[in-house]
Amino acid sequence: AFVGYNTGYSANTTSGSVFIGKQAGYLSTGNNNVIVGIDSETGTGVGNVVVGGLNETIGNTNVLVGYQTDLTTSGATVSGFHTIVGSLIRLNSSSTFTDTTIVGKSAGDSGSVIRSVLMGHEAGKGATSKDSVLIGYQVNGVGGSVTNSVFVGHKVNYGGTASASTIIGAYAGYHSEGTSNTYIGQSAGMSYDQNSGVAQTGNNNVAVGASAGYHLTTSSNNVLVGASTGYAITTESNNTFIGYEAGRTNTGSGNVFIGYEAGENSTATDAISIGRNANGLAGTRSVGIGNYASAQGVDSVVVGRGTANGFGAIAIGYSAN
Repeated sequence: AFVGYNTGYSANTTSGSVFIGKQAGYLSTGNNNVIVGIDSETGTGVGNVVVGGLNETIGNTNVLVGYQTDLTTSGATVSGFHTIVGSLIRLNSSSTFTDTTIVGKSAGDSGSVIRSVLMGHEAGKGATSKDSVLIGYQVNGVGGSVTNSVFVGHKVNYGGTASASTIIGAYAGYHSEGTSNTYIGQSAGMSYDQNSGVAQTGNNNVAVGASAGYHLTTSSNNVLVGASTGYAITTESNNTFIGYEAGRTNTGSGNVFIGYEAGENSTATDAISIGRNANGLAGTRSVGIGNYASAQGVDSVVVGRGTANGFGAIAIGYSAN
């Protein structure tokens, strides 16, 4: 059934197709296609559904809904099956589209989408998205590249090159270039200084909580759980901070801080702080266990709410020093 001016102009031998709109299917010769919209085409493909003006597809059993979505650009590589809902999704001569599911205006536009799911306005625009799930406004946008990852949130991995990572939360992993990182929470692992252009290149980090690991750059192998945990860490590695603002301003490596604001103001390395506000000013290689325990001396040990200031000092019990 053809309805409209010059609709199905070249489709003299096609069967089972429905074309509606001015010049819809004008050059389409495949069977069992549905085209609704001005100047939309399915070429020689079979079993396609195209809804909206100026859409063009090749291949079989694809679904295109929107305006000016074009999979026929010269030089582009298009294969597999595609479900695309959104306007202004166009390929360039270097684009590769393989088995895509895309929802959102300009999502994947001028980029490459390979076995991936993109949902959101300009998600993956001008970027390469491979074997990944990307959901959110401009997620993996502006020339970014992602492989084997799950990104959910506003501008996650914006222009980054992350791989094998899970990033969830607005601005989380904003410009991540690392591998095997997990960032969950608003601005967790945000890591990008817009003035200096320094991006996060570390690997194997876990940051869970709003602004956890906010300044990570080359740091690796950190576990940061709680809002603003490890907020100041940039290049330091091998830390475990668990609790609200645990190790918030710490810039050492190899520390274990567990508890509300544990090790919050410490500059130590290889220290252990367990308890509320434990070892807020922890010394290097110190151990502070208990609420408000304060082992400030190098190699000092405090068990309970006590203080140890000297080198190798030991304090056990309430108010011990």
